[in-house]
Amino acid sequence: MKNPMKTLRTIYTVAFALLISSTSFGQNMYDALRFSTMDYEGTARSMAMGNAFTALGGDLGGITINPAASGVYRYNEFTFTPSLTNTVEKSTYAGTLEKSTRTRFGLSNVGGVSTFDTGRKTGLVNFNLGVVANQTANFTSRSSVHGSQSATSKLASMAAAMSQYGVDSGTLTMTSEDPNAPFYYSKALWEEILAWNTSLVENIYDQYTYVGATENFIEDNIYAVGGPLDQTFYQETTGYKQDITLNLGANISHKFYFGANFTIQSLWYQKYQMLSEAAQNPDDFETDFEYFRHQFNQTISGVGFNIKAGMIYRPVAGLRLGATISTPTWSKYVDKNYEKMESEVYDERFQAESPVNSYQYRITSPLRWSLGAAYTFGSRALISVDYESTNYGGIRFKTDRSMYIDDIEYFNNENQAIKDYFRRVNNIRVGGEFKPIPQLSLRAGYNYLDTCEEGYDGSLHYVSAGVGFITKNNFFMDLAYRQQCRFTKEEYTLYDTSYFPSADEALVSTSYLNSRLLLTIGWRF
Repeated sequence: MKNPMKTLRTIYTVAFALLISSTSFGQNMYDALRFSTMDYEGTARSMAMGNAFTALGGDLGGITINPAASGVYRYNEFTFTPSLTNTVEKSTYAGTLEKSTRTRFGLSNVGGVSTFDTGRKTGLVNFNLGVVANQTANFTSRSSVHGSQSATSKLASMAAAMSQYGVDSGTLTMTSEDPNAPFYYSKALWEEILAWNTSLVENIYDQYTYVGATENFIEDNIYAVGGPLDQTFYQETTGYKQDITLNLGANISHKFYFGANFTIQSLWYQKYQMLSEAAQNPDDFETDFEYFRHQFNQTISGVGFNIKAGMIYRPVAGLRLGATISTPTWSKYVDKNYEKMESEVYDERFQAESPVNSYQYRITSPLRWSLGAAYTFGSRALISVDYESTNYGGIRFKTDRSMYIDDIEYFNNENQAIKDYFRRVNNIRVGGEFKPIPQLSLRAGYNYLDTCEEGYDGSLHYVSAGVGFITKNNFFMDLAYRQQCRFTKEEYTLYDTSYFPSADEALVSTSYLNSRLLLTIGWRF
């Protein structure tokens, strides 16, 4: 990135055109993973105790983890849990460090459970019905990078790719009669169509060979970036995944509790990206290049369902053992996105927008199961440990039936990549609670979330703590705070630099950390 020498690019014409995927249907294995993973929030009590609730009950956050949690209830309860999520992201590009933070308000839990006493002392003592919504993923993030270089550029990379794959410039022009035609009938990427219509790439020699507005002619078939460029990339995501659950639980002789959930899973995800390049001195460029700015907006909404069963058993006083199993989650998603390009080149300003691209697809997330053990020390304290497992290599993309595309073959590459690179995870949750007086509870917890990807340490460690207070008339308030223990580190490139063999990659190194604050307000009656 700091190489002061210009990197040359050889222009060549490919004799045949290769099919290039457009922006449409651009899902990859990481999208499938993002929408399949579970990061339980629930109530402040469950969060403070690390969500180690497979063998515990009596908490509306725990119902999402183990349906049998409702069977422990001997009273009615309602809870409401607002939350704040804070993210910190540090990114380094071209030797420049940028720090971004974002805080978002959310609703981690709302719901209630009602108990129905049978009047019996053995057998079916009571059964309970619950309706609860618990958040199981939060997509809040913000990052930005900025740096200067003169070795490579996004526009030069784009022009090289268009030349290599033989994009026909005759299919790229947006006309007043049908401005959307190129986006549906050209083999080019949508960003390439927008670049062509904002004078950021143009033909040389023939209609299949391109040069970028940031490149100057050197000699026969040789071009190079004309001068220093200020490059900026900004990304912001928001959204959530929420489990809306209808629960049935039962108590058998105060020894065995079982339950079942029918869950509707709702997802909303929004992403905004902006990549720009600006000339430090436009006179360095033969095109009088000033700047370009590319924006991408995406909104994904989805709904799915699963069925989950669980049990809690008390073999001896104080000891509780729990187990759960959930079916796969069958989900359908609607993706809407569009792109916009702005430029100033040749002393003129240009702007072009794509149409809104809308399409549907399906994801089947794998089944998951958990085991847990807890021990209560009378009414003063308890400790709980959970083990949860799921195989993310079993995630599968499917086309929506309305697309009239071969459901078996269309996502073959993505599904094979998921199978090859994702693995079974083994998650651990630990929690404890201590009551110095009956009205006050002190809590702490720990989460270990195993890495999902082969050959990459993406494991997450969280610590949590909280306090709870209940009045004599059964009104209660709980507060919890959870902190990620270490930064999650990743690397990515802003664009493909393989067309510039002697250049450093446009590499971004980023690290991410998040924390969460929950407040539960509840009433037992």
